[in-house]
Amino acid sequence: MEYLHTDVKEEVNVEKLREELESQLTSWSHTDNDNDLTEEAAAEAWNQYEVLTSNLSQELCEQLRLILEPSQATKLKGDYRTGKRLNMRKVIPYIASQFRKDKIWLRRTKPSKRQYQIMLAIDDSSSMVDNHSKQLAFESLAMISNALTLLEAGELGICSFGENVRLVHDFNEQFSNHSGAKLLQHFTFEQKKTKNCTGMFKKEIE
Repeated sequence: MEYLHTDVKEEVNVEKLREELESQLTSWSHTDNDNDLTEEAAAEAWNQYEVLTSNLSQELCEQLRLILEPSQATKLKGDYRTGKRLNMRKVIPYIASQFRKDKIWLRRTKPSKRQYQIMLAIDDSSSMVDNHSKQLAFESLAMISNALTLLEAGELGICSFGENVRLVHDFNEQFSNHSGAKLLQHFTFEQKKTKNCTGMFKKEIE
């Protein structure tokens, strides 16, 4: 795809931005995440992650469009003897036919809207600090969340796991830039163990 072909200058800028973000996130582990400055910095950092992954989000969106088929019927189509709404184009022919051509109703028959519930689970243990895994986790989170938003795929939920499982973004909450900034503040990657969290995960999202 065309937008994947970048010149050398653009590639250097991407790497520089990635290094700056990784350095910034490392420094956050020594600060108080509740102060206003950090909230402001988290919002700015999330915006940068969106810039960093913008092209990849668009590509992923188009790939998911082929996989996640529309699941909810929203568009009206006819012609039926019963339905939800009158097809006004059929009313006059209906009267002219002495009420015999009675297929004058529209129904929602063809799925045209996606309404999925998608849960992302992110390892919040200390092992994620090594080999740039922390940085890759945030880049992946920005890419996937933005791709699903562009696709209007439905509801997105996000949880962290390690010693414990915690739901950090609920299905009922629309994902936004503010949500992304909050996630950057939530993940510390300091949990000491990664347990088998299957049971806790089910309990948390129920």
